Amino acid sequence: MCNFTCRTTLKSIFLLSSILLISCRQVTSSETSLLRTLADSLPVVSQKNEHATVDETRPSETSNTQADQSVVALTFINSYADNTNRIKEAIGVTDWVNASNLVTQEFRDELKRILDQAYREDPELGLGVNAIFDAQDNPNKFVLESVEGEYLTLRGEDWPDFKLKMKVIKAADKWLVDGCGMINIPTEKRTAK
Repeated sequence: MCNFTCRTTLKSIFLLSSILLISCRQVTSSETSLLRTLADSLPVVSQKNEHATVDETRPSETSNTQADQSVVALTFINSYADNTNRIKEAIGVTDWVNASNLVTQEFRDELKRILDQAYREDPELGLGVNAIFDAQDNPNKFVLESVEGEYLTLRGEDWPDFKLKMKVIKAADKWLVDGCGMINIPTEKRTAK
C-alpha cells in the first residue's frame, strides 16, 4: 500500500501530467527535466525480503516539494492568462484572485492595496498595467525557467524574452502563490521588462 509520501508524489506527477496533457502541446526541455526529477523521486521498493518496504536512501522531499511548488505557480499563472484572454468574458482581476484557492490572503490584500492606491491617484487609468504580469501585454502561456527557493522565474512559451517572477510559499501544508509580478515581489527580484 502507498504511504503518504508516495501518494503525495503520485499526486504531483498526476497534476503535472494533467497540465501538460490539457495544454496539447510539445513538452519543453524544462518540463521533461521536471518529469524525470519526479520519476526519480518516487520511493524505491526494497526487495531485501518478501515484505515490501520503502527504501529511504533516495531523496524525495526536495524534488517533490519543487514539483508541487512549480505546479501551483504554473496552474495559477496559466489560468489567469487564459482568463485575461477572454476579453469580454474575463473576470476582473480582483474577483478572479479572490475566487482562487491558490493564493495567500496577503496576496489578495496587497493586490487590493495596489489597485486602490492606483485608482485614487488616477481614477481614469488606474495602474496602467496588469499588476500580476507587471506589464501591459503578456504571453498566452508560461513555462518554468528556474526555481530559487520560494522564487520561481517563468517565461512566455512563445515569448521567451518575457520573464515573470513568482513567489510560492508553503502555508498550512499547502503551496500558495504569495507574490507575482508587482505583487509582493521586491523590486530587486522583479524581472526587467
